Amino acid sequence: MSDTNGEPTVILDKRDDGVALITLNRPERLNAFGDDLLQRLTEALVDCEDDPEVRCVALTGAGRGFSAGADINNMARGSSGPPPGPGVVNRRSHRSQQQTSGMLHEMGTPTVSLVNGPAAGGGLGLCLATDFRIASDRARFVTAFRNIGVSGDYGVAWFLNQMVGITRARELLMLDRRINADEAEALGIVTKIVPHDDLLSEGLAFCRELAQGPTAVLSMMKWTLNYAATSSLSDSLYQEGSHVMLSFTGEDNKEAARAFLEKRPPNFVGR
Repeated sequence: MSDTNGEPTVILDKRDDGVALITLNRPERLNAFGDDLLQRLTEALVDCEDDPEVRCVALTGAGRGFSAGADINNMARGSSGPPPGPGVVNRRSHRSQQQTSGMLHEMGTPTVSLVNGPAAGGGLGLCLATDFRIASDRARFVTAFRNIGVSGDYGVAWFLNQMVGITRARELLMLDRRINADEAEALGIVTKIVPHDDLLSEGLAFCRELAQGPTAVLSMMKWTLNYAATSSLSDSLYQEGSHVMLSFTGEDNKEAARAFLEKRPPNFVGR
């Protein structure tokens, strides 16, 4: 689980408040996707999803930024040999993207990006894949694909299209326009902006609030929203109705009713 300097490329810290903090840890390369970082990120996400004590996942980057995406040094070094066949590349790429951006977007556990600086290319994809984005006032967002001659990956096009609409998505992707935290918030990409030095404390407090909520129901809400993004109203209403009936059978629904009658805050257990 280490890079070429012997340091772990991904650090997983499971806190006792139900929040798991995953840190991309290649700060000397702006947490670019080199060495075994993506493999270790996948392993950390699977670990979190399989652990019932983890009720929220936070993702951030070590050092001065979130992630630069592809490691251009690795791309340049790999350009001298014959490329693998297109089928191999496509399978490999799809698997990596589905196990990282796809998992952050689809896993039942709420996910939050704590964006401490630049998020670019595939790193932006990871950032957009989470349910919420808490940004430092030093955060910067850029697709970055145009200037390295690639079409884009890790869900950037899909997420931007969903969040800002096709016109803005084309502008950000095809013109490679860089935006700061304030612009990202205005576009609806960022949930909240905090002072840079307070990002970890305020971001983890936000995550803790999620973790203390009815996380089984939050998982159903997330599934419903994801389903609605590509479904008809009729199909969405049917799916929504199925989930609401299921949520009525949960422990958290019963606890909410008791808390209301007893005039106290509910103590949700995530079931």
